[in-house]
Amino acid sequence: MPSLESYIARVFDEQYARPSLLATKRPRFTPVESSPQLRKDRVNRILAYPGSFHPPHRGHLAVLSHGFLHGGRGLDLIAAVILPRDDDKVARKCERHNEPLMYTRKDRALLWKEDTKFPPWAWVYDGSDRSFGTFRRELKALTRADGYRVEFVALGGPDTVSPHAKPEKSFSTNTVIISDIAREADFDGCQGLPRLDHFGTWTALPLDEKENCSDASGTTGPASAAPQNSLTCPNPGYYKICDDVGHDYKRVKTSSKEFIENPTHIEFCRHKWKVKVTFRYVRSTLEQNKLVRGISSTKVREATRTLQGDELKEVLDEMALSPDLLKQLSSCKVELDETLEL
Repeated sequence: MPSLESYIARVFDEQYARPSLLATKRPRFTPVESSPQLRKDRVNRILAYPGSFHPPHRGHLAVLSHGFLHGGRGLDLIAAVILPRDDDKVARKCERHNEPLMYTRKDRALLWKEDTKFPPWAWVYDGSDRSFGTFRRELKALTRADGYRVEFVALGGPDTVSPHAKPEKSFSTNTVIISDIAREADFDGCQGLPRLDHFGTWTALPLDEKENCSDASGTTGPASAAPQNSLTCPNPGYYKICDDVGHDYKRVKTSSKEFIENPTHIEFCRHKWKVKVTFRYVRSTLEQNKLVRGISSTKVREATRTLQGDELKEVLDEMALSPDLLKQLSSCKVELDETLEL
């Protein structure tokens, strides 16, 4: 079976002549043997996780792991891609709070990639938002030419859901996974999940059934693509995975039994007339979210501005991704700002 890595490499090799992708480095799965394998008997889905990540922290990593490992039942997820937003978009967000842009997209991508807990089934796309559209189309075209189907599924936090919510169209996905592991969902209470405009009611996804997930062509993957009550894993055999909160790695066998021992409650709702458009909400348990609730990029930035020495190190080690690198980047930013003020 061909690896996803080989097709990603082909896309970048063919795109180097295009200005929109000149500055984009080829992504890599590490270790190399962890690169997900494509199969022709299923729709190979990739989880796309867009965000500011200014800077990325343990909560972001927990959302990524929770969405991939527990939210993809029946979706045949094989990999995940992190998409740091463009600098101008993050800068505008900072301006609304009277804050400067502290970390460029290149910085934010590096902080993800250099973290020791970064999962081997994921990669970071460090090109622009616009260039990702080109990359996505080329990847789907190359794989389709060889008889493989590749689609994307979006991932987000509870703020993705509102009465007027719509799936992330910029990534051409029909399915959005919502995880509450890093932030409490204020809409999830005793009255149940809110009714969304033009969507049906929320329905529990049974463990022994697949949600009727269609790709862009409207077709549904064959039932034999994966065990019905399993989460899909990138490769057979033994494989290192990250736990939900990103604090530890464990060596497990990638069989359906390993991933279904503690099934997660999933509810989904489907658009009333665009039946391919679906939200699925994945609840976390207290055991899963207790170490990451309350962590935010705002708190991390505040710590880099107000703390020093061992106190800063302790806070960054607890909350941030690549804490030593983040401390270096933050120090350089502070020194530059002080120089400009003089």
